[in-house]
Amino acid sequence: MFPQLSQTLNIILTILVAVVALWVLFLFAAILFAAFFRTALKKHSKAMTVILNAKYENVKKVYMLFQQYEIHTDSKLLETLESIDPKCFEKQNTEEGTKARDLLSYLRDEATFIVNKNKQLLEYPDFVLARNNVLELDNQYRNSIALYNADVLGYNYWITFGPVRFIFKIFKAQKKEIIA
Repeated sequence: MFPQLSQTLNIILTILVAVVALWVLFLFAAILFAAFFRTALKKHSKAMTVILNAKYENVKKVYMLFQQYEIHTDSKLLETLESIDPKCFEKQNTEEGTKARDLLSYLRDEATFIVNKNKQLLEYPDFVLARNNVLELDNQYRNSIALYNADVLGYNYWITFGPVRFIFKIFKAQKKEIIA
C-alpha cells in the first residue's frame, strides 16, 4: 500500500487504515439507523396522539349516550372525563401524558362495567357504534405502542453501539423510554 516504507511499517499502516475505515463504516451505519428510528418514533408518536384523541372523543360520546338513555353514572366519572386535557396526549412520556392515558383507560373500563350491567344499551345503534369505536381504537393504540417500543429499542441500540457510542454521547443523544 505504501511502497516507499519498510514492509513492517507498511503492514502496520495498512491495518490502521483498515481499522479506521471499518470504524467510519460503523459510524455511518449507526448514524443512519439512529436517524431512521428517530423518524419512525416521531411518526408513531403522532399516530398515538391521534388515536388517543379519537378514543377520548368516543369515550366522551359513550358517557353522553349514558346520560341520553338515562343510565345512572357516578358524577365523579363525568368529572374525571372533564378533567382530562387532550393536549397531554401529545407528550406520551411525560407524567401528565401517562396520567391522562391512565384516566382514559379507567373511564373505558368503567363504561364497560356500566354496559355489562345495562345490556339494553346494546339495542341502540349509536351506542354500539361508539362502543365499537372505543374498542377498535384500543386495538390500534396497542399496535402503535408495540411499534413505538420496537423503534425505541432499535434507536437505543444504535446510540449505544459500542464502537461509536462516544460520538452519540458527545452530541448528547438521549435514550428514549418505552411506553408501558
